[in-house]
Amino acid sequence: MSSSIAASPRAPNAVAHCRLRTTRLIRAHGAHGLMHGARRGLVARSGSEQPQASPEPVPPSTSTSKPSGTAVAVNAPLLSSNTQRSAVFGSLSAVSAALGLVALAAPGLLLAVALPGAPASGLDEPFVQIAGATMAISAAVEYCLKDAADNDRLTSLTYQRLMAGCFLKSAGFVAAFAGAGPLWSPLLAASYPTLALASMVASGLVLSQVQSAVATSISNNGSGSLGSRPSDLLPSGLPSSTPGRVYTLLGVIYLGTAAACYGSEALFVTGPGSPITDVSMFLKATWAPGFLLAAVACVVLSDAADRGRLSGGTFRRLNLGLAATEAAYSGVLLPAVLSGAAIGGAQGWSNLVGSVGITAYCAYQYFANAKKK
Repeated sequence: MSSSIAASPRAPNAVAHCRLRTTRLIRAHGAHGLMHGARRGLVARSGSEQPQASPEPVPPSTSTSKPSGTAVAVNAPLLSSNTQRSAVFGSLSAVSAALGLVALAAPGLLLAVALPGAPASGLDEPFVQIAGATMAISAAVEYCLKDAADNDRLTSLTYQRLMAGCFLKSAGFVAAFAGAGPLWSPLLAASYPTLALASMVASGLVLSQVQSAVATSISNNGSGSLGSRPSDLLPSGLPSSTPGRVYTLLGVIYLGTAAACYGSEALFVTGPGSPITDVSMFLKATWAPGFLLAAVACVVLSDAADRGRLSGGTFRRLNLGLAATEAAYSGVLLPAVLSGAAIGGAQGWSNLVGSVGITAYCAYQYFANAKKK
């Protein structure tokens, strides 16, 4: 077949003719496309000179990718987010609970680890246990602050007062440690002041941030409100309800107890086997911060009672914390009185009866104000 095509004089001309027609079709189609594109360009150009409708607003992006958010998070002030605050207050609550349980259950072990080689006294172990008892209210307050951070309620006066109480409590622990320089051991120096300073910085920093936010809100809204100044944290007046008066009285008792922690020993019997040593005075000084925080909790509870809010979760937890503190204190004091290690008579038994009474009252308020499901 190929030989017949090659022999035909018309074969090359047929091929060339076919190619020529194909070229003309391509050119014609290209020219048509160019003309069509030019017409579209003219229409678009003439249309751009006409008034255009306002573009519809673009909805905010829902993308989870936020490059600028990373920079904001990195540059944000320490503890400025409620997530961070919740984590810190939750950790402090767990540490307070753990230390309290160890001090109550194994005071000798805690003394051997924290104060190795210190002069021993029969007062040391019950003193450690009483310090452990005061950790119950610390754990309760710090957990309340965690819950408030989770629910964005830290601007409330209730939680501002509790943060101020935590700051004062931690400052008291730091002061107790500073006054016991000869007793410092490597473990005690690495843990005790570190935890107290961390708590003091956290509560003080968050309190200042919250009060600044409240002040900014007041300035922007042009209306007055409480919670922007330290003076706002003080009680505004005398209590108006019976439970409020009871809590106010308890707060005064706790303030007196905290002050007595820095005086001479008047609760336990001292003698040859139970001398007052530097360790005893240091341990006794660690009671004061917990009792001071208990006084702040009573201020908060008095205010809540006047507002009919004792059924709130925060106030029930505070009642439970006070009840646990006093129950543990009574559990340490009762065997000491019975064994003669603590002062008996009217003074000793009145102290014990008062502690049991506070336990019963706060436990009653905890259960009586439970919300019915």
